[in-house]
Amino acid sequence: MNNGSPYRVPRDPGRWRAFALAALVHAALFAFLWFGVNWQNETPVAVEAEVWSPQVREAAPKPKAPPPPEPEVQAPHLAPQPKPQLPREIQPPVDAPQPKAPDIALERETKRKLLEREQAARNAEERRRTQQEAREEERRRAQAAAQRAEEADARKRELAQQEIDKKRRQQAAQQA
Repeated sequence: MNNGSPYRVPRDPGRWRAFALAALVHAALFAFLWFGVNWQNETPVAVEAEVWSPQVREAAPKPKAPPPPEPEVQAPHLAPQPKPQLPREIQPPVDAPQPKAPDIALERETKRKLLEREQAARNAEERRRTQQEAREEERRRAQAAAQRAEEADARKRELAQQEIDKKRRQQAAQQA
């Protein structure tokens, strides 16, 4: 390290000991992580539960299957005859009851109108209250201004009276 320089940097005394301690701590950390991960690497146990009701119920009956159609027996010498089509029973149209939606819509509409009226009443009451508060505030301000003006006039009269008294004393002092 002496490349023409008069200064030399001394070596650290515990250099190899520090490297060994760092390697040991890293090895311990690696071992802790390795065993910690392997220790927790077990498959979870599945839990199964059956839910029972304390009330006894019967099972629903099985649906009945329609009977199988009877096979048609045809005479070999007769040609197949077409099946006569039976007229379907004509049922008179049933007046379907009106759905409840219009009633519900009417109820909703009346509720909405009622809410709008209540809101309008609340808004009117709020406007009336704010106007009344504004009038009261204006009245208080006017009273305060009138009181201040009256106090100012009283103070001016008092100062004028003091000035007059002062002049009378000076005149009385000059005459004496």
